Amino acid sequence: MNLRCHLFVYLIAFFCITACSNPQNTAGENSTEASSNQPQSAKEGCYHSIEKNWEERLNIAVSADRISGSGYRINQQFNDRFQLDIQGKKMKDGNYDVEVICQSKRRTNEKETQYETWSFQGNSLKIINRNTKDFIGDLSLQKVNCGANSAKDPELYDEFLGYNEGYAVVAKDGKYGLINKEGQLTIPCAYMALGAVSEGTIMYYDEQKGRHGILDVNGNILIEPIYDVITPVGQGLLGFVYEGKWGFLNTKGEIVIAPKFFNVNFFQPNPLELPFNEGLANVAIEDAKWGYINPKGEVVIPYQFMFAGPFRGGKAKVMRQGENKWIYIDKSGQCVENCN
Repeated sequence: MNLRCHLFVYLIAFFCITACSNPQNTAGENSTEASSNQPQSAKEGCYHSIEKNWEERLNIAVSADRISGSGYRINQQFNDRFQLDIQGKKMKDGNYDVEVICQSKRRTNEKETQYETWSFQGNSLKIINRNTKDFIGDLSLQKVNCGANSAKDPELYDEFLGYNEGYAVVAKDGKYGLINKEGQLTIPCAYMALGAVSEGTIMYYDEQKGRHGILDVNGNILIEPIYDVITPVGQGLLGFVYEGKWGFLNTKGEIVIAPKFFNVNFFQPNPLELPFNEGLANVAIEDAKWGYINPKGEVVIPYQFMFAGPFRGGKAKVMRQGENKWIYIDKSGQCVENCN
């Protein structure tokens, strides 16, 4: 992948991940308002979240002790979209017993019925202990404005991108900001683009300068917006591009590893992907010549691969020169899976 293509993919992913907006009294993830005490009409509307590579948006209607609705769910990793049909009934504890029919748009013969418990808490919808093949655990969605063709509620955001390290990027009127779990804005909705929180920092795009920089979660500038492309912070370092080469900075903006790499992190060059994973960064010294370095810039696994992905669970997916198959290696560079 040449640098121009890499930058294009990165920027597309960057703007897809970003978000922002304002309301001061939006309920946070830990709202304690009971579902049973909330007026039925207050539960109606649209809910949105992005979490663990999944985006979900719902449009819910309420009638007496029942809810119904529709929506979509997108697996961002595999670009797969699912249409949702929702029916639910209120239980004695005020929560809802919900049936969700999930229909794949790509594989039209694939349909799954899921049974869930939903709890409406202020402007949040909490799905309790979701258990699917791709997502296990609680999921919080935030009530948002339904779209351009619907009347806007000034107390709601237009997008809610899920919590990461206790903060969520939100959107309103095309500008982006950051809220904490109490729903308080820590970064005002004033930015054209924001990344995702990583190690207490967040990437931002300065519209006037046309460059990227780094903020802390309170909106203080850590690195001025002087870079065309930067990555999120991982293990205290972030990647940057200078004169067509990749290098690494610390959060003070100091160069730790000089820009000399053709490419960094071949897979998923987006604001959620960290440059260093499990102590190593996958980098290319030239096209189709990938290896791994440590945070000091020392080569740990030589540049011997056509492609090389980040480490996950002690393994990395790579393709050796002259071979047309993926294998998995450990941190010593030895093949541990699909070797034959």
